[in-house]
Amino acid sequence: MPINTEHLRESKIGRVVMFYSKCDRTSPSALKIVNELLEKWMRPILGRSHDYKKSGTKFVSFDASETKRQKLMADPNQLENERFTRVPRPLLQEFKVMPVSNFGGKFDPEKDN
Repeated sequence: MPINTEHLRESKIGRVVMFYSKCDRTSPSALKIVNELLEKWMRPILGRSHDYKKSGTKFVSFDASETKRQKLMADPNQLENERFTRVPRPLLQEFKVMPVSNFGGKFDPEKDN
């Protein structure tokens, strides 16, 4: 039977599962089951697919040389401010356009493996 968000809300079992996931006294076997349920139930709640290929995310190639050229042509005053190191801020990594990975060869998002 497929899991619907309405079923999860009506049964209120999610509260119990969340309690056990946060409780320090939960046995390792119960914690494993709870984590598996959370992993399985969060996808329908968040509206995400199990198949990564069907995620609908666009893939875009990134050209580092273009960025370097833009930096060289930028205003000198702006470059002066960029000399100093800044602490990166944490971001929620939710891509609207996903960068193409060049690790281990070229990736073709159109090609099915």
